Amino acid sequence: MAAREATPVAVRRQDYRPPAFLVDRVALEFDLEPAATEVKATLAFRRNPAAAPQDRRAPLVLDGEQQEIVRVELGGRALSSAEAIVTGAGLTIPDAPDAGTLVVRSRSAPRRNVALEGCTSRPACSARSARPRASGASRTSPTGRTCSPSTR
Repeated sequence: MAAREATPVAVRRQDYRPPAFLVDRVALEFDLEPAATEVKATLAFRRNPAAAPQDRRAPLVLDGEQQEIVRVELGGRALSSAEAIVTGAGLTIPDAPDAGTLVVRSRSAPRRNVALEGCTSRPACSARSARPRASGASRTSPTGRTCSPSTR
């Protein structure tokens, strides 16, 4: 998937509609490498009973940029490229069931991530060093350098 290129579009509250799907559970597994990080995302999803009538049969759409989708499984079965459509903005499952478990395996390159979104690789603050800390706290990277809030 390519990086975002378009100017962001404003969404007004009056234009908001409840999402077509709800995600009840997410499990993420990371194999962090600066050149090629692999992520396995497992999502338990279901159709939203509060969705607008026109969205009750909508496809399942997941946003995601700057990543290569390696494999998509639904209910333990690998999906074809027609069943799991990958674009520069994300992943679409056109005929998603009302509920299920989706597993998406993807690969990204933190070293090439210039948007500083998701997994990034910077000399002092690599994705490997990211640990939850109190707001404004410093942290030490694997190289021994300190990442202060001003350098993140």
